[in-house]
Amino acid sequence: MRRLSAPRKRRRWLEPSTASALDWLERRPLPLLSYRTLAVGLFGVLGAVNGYMLRDVLVNGPLWFRDYTLYGMQYGARQLFAEAIPEILSREPETRITVSPSWANGTDNFVQFFLTPEQQKRVSLADVNYYTFEKRDLSPNTILVMLPAEYERVQTDPKFKSLTVERLLNYPDGSPGFYFVRAAYADNVDDLLRAEREARRRPIAGEVEVNGQVWQVSYSPLGAGQLSHLFDGDTFTLVRGLEANPLVFEFTFPQPLAIDSLAADFGSMDDFTLTLNFYAPGADNPVTYAQDYRQLPPDPHVEMRFDQGPEAVAKIRLEIKHNLSGETAEIHVRELAFHGALVDLSQSAPGPLPLPSPPPVEASPYPFAQTP
Repeated sequence: MRRLSAPRKRRRWLEPSTASALDWLERRPLPLLSYRTLAVGLFGVLGAVNGYMLRDVLVNGPLWFRDYTLYGMQYGARQLFAEAIPEILSREPETRITVSPSWANGTDNFVQFFLTPEQQKRVSLADVNYYTFEKRDLSPNTILVMLPAEYERVQTDPKFKSLTVERLLNYPDGSPGFYFVRAAYADNVDDLLRAEREARRRPIAGEVEVNGQVWQVSYSPLGAGQLSHLFDGDTFTLVRGLEANPLVFEFTFPQPLAIDSLAADFGSMDDFTLTLNFYAPGADNPVTYAQDYRQLPPDPHVEMRFDQGPEAVAKIRLEIKHNLSGETAEIHVRELAFHGALVDLSQSAPGPLPLPSPPPVEASPYPFAQTP
């Protein structure tokens, strides 16, 4: 006799493939023993498939995607901080380790999670630039953990006379992942660093388009961002000075401007000074405006008004100084917006040059507002 099927409402939770198999079984006039045999066999097959998938994930999962750095798997937390580094620290009591942090988000949390308080005192986070921009304490008891790109870069850096790889930690695909290196500075490293500092302080010449005008710009070297990010109306884009303090931008205009105010957004600074030198056409001596800012909220927005002239401006030199830093600082500038008008020098007195359908200053979507 054919077995009655269970009510369909009891099988709504079943996967479609399983429900189809049950429907097929219910249509077959098989004895009860066959149902049980098929059920056990089906369970065995599904269990074997799931076991294979689990093994594939555990064994081959790290090979599915080969980017193990910041924008990929961020591989290495356990391998570095739970295995390799504690082993070295326990074996060499005088050794200190500096780990490059740029391969993962929140690498400082790995230090606190995996290492004991005593071990944490001997481990720091810094990339190789920390040792190439300035002369640091680099004793034989210091091990630098570098990424492949960093190790490749220091191999050709004349500031190091020796690089000894103590250990190499590979990625799951067998490619080099982390180099444990003992490094020594070259004998003339002070001269090399001095020459590099002088080169980094030389201004760079460029240009930027602002509201249809192309401005010539002389500026301090940048560590991140582009000049266009200063005037794109988006505070989420920014430029970061490489190390200059003050960070300097000198704008030369193709046509004189009558500038009456500046609105600016910066990265967080507790104490900084803005200095602007305004040069009239043909003038060698500027009109200077300066303002100190202290204890502002994070990512401060500031505004300055210029009511002491000159009426026509051919060039502006802007200096941003972080007062709590020394000669070097990484100053972030999110947005600059000069407000004013074009100037017609053919008139007896400088005045605004009429433009087709200009927006008002207070409603302008552009960093430089042209007023009628």
